[in-house]
Amino acid sequence: LGGGVARAVAGVAGASRARILEALQRVAGGACLPQLRAAEWRLDVNVGQNDSSKSVREPIFHINLATSAEPKDPSAAARQGEETYFVCNMEEMQDLVSTLKDACLSLKRNEKAYS
Repeated sequence: LGGGVARAVAGVAGASRARILEALQRVAGGACLPQLRAAEWRLDVNVGQNDSSKSVREPIFHINLATSAEPKDPSAAARQGEETYFVCNMEEMQDLVSTLKDACLSLKRNEKAYS
């Protein structure tokens, strides 16, 4: 497409963005992605009792993520939420945090590109 046509299409799509998103959600058949409701965590650090140096062992993180999905139909009841529980060590937690930070940065870049 020529530059003028592309700009015209982008302008119409931008002006109708809310209606387009609503239509896409209807076409998706009511499936919606779960939303994070809560994130809880606990850190366990075991201290060796039999060790004369009382050295600290590796910390263990206990993570619980609670999700729920909102129904497409406002008159329908909210779908039951799920809870995901997992345990990870320090290295795994650092990897998780790094991955989530990368995802946030990617989202910010995309928001700037499409706004």
